[in-house]
Amino acid sequence: MITEETYKWIEKLDDTIDITDYNRLVLNYFIIDKSDWYEEIEGKKKWDDLKVKQFWFLIRKYTMSYVTRQKLINFENFIFPDREYYSHQFNSGKRITQSMNFWRNIDDKKISQNINFKNAVFLGDFYIYKAVFKGFINFENTKFLGEFSITQNCTFEGEINFENAIFNENTFFHNQFFNKINFYQAKFKSLANFDDSIFKQSINFENTYFEKDAYFNGCKFNENTNFEGADFSQQTLFIDTEFKKEVSFSGAEFKGDTNFYRTEFYNLVNFENSIFLGDKKFYFLDLEGDNLKLSFKNTIFSKSILFRRINFTNTTFLESDLTDLKFRECEWGNESRIILHDEKSIDFKEKSNLKSLEALYRQLKKNFETTKNWELSGKAYVSEMEMRKRRLWLERNYYQWFIYKFYDVFGGYTQDFGKPIVSLVGLILVFSGLYFFIDYDILKAFQRGVKGALPYMQIDTENPFTGYWLILRNLELVLGGTFLAFFILALRKRFKQ
Repeated sequence: MITEETYKWIEKLDDTIDITDYNRLVLNYFIIDKSDWYEEIEGKKKWDDLKVKQFWFLIRKYTMSYVTRQKLINFENFIFPDREYYSHQFNSGKRITQSMNFWRNIDDKKISQNINFKNAVFLGDFYIYKAVFKGFINFENTKFLGEFSITQNCTFEGEINFENAIFNENTFFHNQFFNKINFYQAKFKSLANFDDSIFKQSINFENTYFEKDAYFNGCKFNENTNFEGADFSQQTLFIDTEFKKEVSFSGAEFKGDTNFYRTEFYNLVNFENSIFLGDKKFYFLDLEGDNLKLSFKNTIFSKSILFRRINFTNTTFLESDLTDLKFRECEWGNESRIILHDEKSIDFKEKSNLKSLEALYRQLKKNFETTKNWELSGKAYVSEMEMRKRRLWLERNYYQWFIYKFYDVFGGYTQDFGKPIVSLVGLILVFSGLYFFIDYDILKAFQRGVKGALPYMQIDTENPFTGYWLILRNLELVLGGTFLAFFILALRKRFKQ
């Protein structure tokens, strides 16, 4: 607490003081606890107005005038009380209450010096409005026990550092222009509102803790953005947000309702090792961007997550479980099978990679079967079989590999009814060519080819196959029956309901 001796000494200070007196003022007044300046009434602080006014008067008279000629405005370890309020009555009779803290009138003020608030404590609300800050502002380890608000078109041309800062009450950064800003390991214990702000340079939210709601609606991030390890405990909104460069949510935890709606991503979006917890609502809807690139590698998904109208052709899902995710009206490419970005980027010489991809496609297949999306289920199944076939080749299991190769080439893994028809027609033509050498009759050769592949067909030749030709006919019969079975299965799966 501030001593009575200090209060009496302050009253005797001259209009100008030397460095010795200023240091004494800092040590015995500015950095001393001021919790005796207020009393708690129904959860709100009732401040001693005279002491608050005296504090800000001394800040303006001595601190601000003393640092006018300095490159640094230093408030390190200062303990600030509540804002000082004053009211102004216009000719219309309307009375407006405003605050004057560091400057009597901050409207359109330009501050060129660096400002240091390291380890400072703001016991009351903190408001800044209508000012241009050109230098570096350091809020490292600063505690804001009241509401924090930067409003009315402030501009920050230099870097701002909020590393390890703590915001106890609602925080408002909305509708602002920022250059480089750092919130590393900052803690927001109440609402954090960044709506409609523009971040011109890189921004760092690594390991930041959002205990309550976090809003980033309408924000524009022009450079790389880092949310790695961030903890979003309540509702999190990125509606109509725009990321021009890379953004990383790697290792982030989403514990409350989360909505990425009409979010624009123009570069890589990294959700690797992130976690979506519980039964909250997690929505990824109508994501936009040129050549959208998403990475959900090793991500833990909640069963309540929903992806709607998203292009997944450049998305990574490796080492994640896709079985219970909800995919609605999403784009998976126009290929005959689903080809995830993981398949385009991994080393096919590693069996473990092929096993991981095989499992991934199997999860997608089950997912689409659950929603009765038979077309996408079939495409995922084809990709699963393709990965297994490649894995068998690496394992030198050539017999099994041949079976899957045959299944692919002639049956399309029973997902393509065109391949069995082509195979059946080709079979008939090839064997008809061989049967031509029985009696050198083209018509009878073709009849024998049809009869061999489709035994229930009638032809005008009795005992068309004799001797060794019967062996060839039996081979055609086995192949023809197999191709016909492939065709029926593929047709059934295509029109399955």
